[in-house]
Amino acid sequence: MKILIVDDGAASRESVSRTVRSFGHDCIVAEDGGAAWALYQGNTPDVVISDWMMPVLNGLDLCRLIRSAPARGNYSYFVLMTARDEKENVVQAMEAGADDFLRKPVDSVDLQAVIIAAERVTRLHRQLGQQRSELETLNGRFFEEGRIDPLTRINNRLRLNEDLEALMARSERYGHVYGLALCDVDFFKAFNDSQGHLQGDEVLRQVAQTLQTTCRSGDAVYRYGGEEFVLIFPEQGMPGALTAAERHRMKVMELAIPHPNSPLGVITISVGVTTFSPKEKMKLAELLSDADRALYEAKGQGRNKVVHRGRVASSARAGPDPLGEPPEGDVSLEAIFHEEASGLVQLLLEVLTVIRDSGQTPERLSDAVNFAHKLSGAALTVDKVTIAKLAASIEGTLRAPLKVATPAAAEVLHAALVAAEKLEVELSKDPAAG
Repeated sequence: MKILIVDDGAASRESVSRTVRSFGHDCIVAEDGGAAWALYQGNTPDVVISDWMMPVLNGLDLCRLIRSAPARGNYSYFVLMTARDEKENVVQAMEAGADDFLRKPVDSVDLQAVIIAAERVTRLHRQLGQQRSELETLNGRFFEEGRIDPLTRINNRLRLNEDLEALMARSERYGHVYGLALCDVDFFKAFNDSQGHLQGDEVLRQVAQTLQTTCRSGDAVYRYGGEEFVLIFPEQGMPGALTAAERHRMKVMELAIPHPNSPLGVITISVGVTTFSPKEKMKLAELLSDADRALYEAKGQGRNKVVHRGRVASSARAGPDPLGEPPEGDVSLEAIFHEEASGLVQLLLEVLTVIRDSGQTPERLSDAVNFAHKLSGAALTVDKVTIAKLAASIEGTLRAPLKVATPAAAEVLHAALVAAEKLEVELSKDPAAG
């Protein structure tokens, strides 16, 4: 160990230092507390053995100074030497931060015992310091890993929430704007069903890496969940955000990953774009909801598109209900379907269109009509999970793209019911008419 001996008495200093060296330790010496403090800062010894009464800086103040200094990784074991033998002095030394106490003249056996104890304590402190450093490193890794999606190795939803909160705070403080895009891999369930989940995972990895490499400096990509990804474009209003989103859409399509159940024959993405401005006082959930609505519109327009949608009030639109008043105690279809469920109605219309145009059987049309009637009796329990399941079921059966515009949901549903029943009647009269 490296041991610093501090004593203003030359004889005592020489005696202690000689004994310490005889035990096999390195030794540096100082004549007073001021010189000792300078040596300590430059050497950080393992042990300091200091006289109590000294000029410039006494042993007690030296001990306090060392204990108050910023930690440098090593713990210095501090021993005070004194001719005093009052018990109060021992307590005072310990309260100042001393670890042990030696009475002068120093006995070599007592000195050896103190050094053995010091070696044991400093070794334990080194081990604890090393373990603490390793734990800090591991905690840092766990922190980062907890914010990385394990499949795609890009940022996950937790990191997205943290980054969006920080962006919104900076935007409100400095007046900045930024764009956000929600992307969804088109016909992904159909791809998984036909090609297998392992191939589906590989598609997600390739799409994620393409989105990431397409990002400019400052942009960021996150896996939102399933086959959905989020892109953030700092300092971009709507024109810049739409341009960036279109660049990402094209890069994914240019991968040319074969997709036998897609009309284009390759993997594509649909993108919904929105922007955040501090003037709007928008909450995080509202921002993501805007992008989600835009994504639904992109899918409703045939997929493989970039669509922008502004904020929409959460309440249902005013106006007469084309389906009439619901039974007492039920909620209106307008309230059920307004914005979030409009995709269901689009799917129904597409079913009817495909049946009408592609020569399907009357039984298939009857299925669509039954589906329409189930929709008309739906309650608020129709959520996005249900929508997704129904959508996947229809797409999986018909293998057809959706190419329906997005009018008011209740009006579309009413028109779909009328069209379905009319077609059902016509086909029941003449099965060959399909």
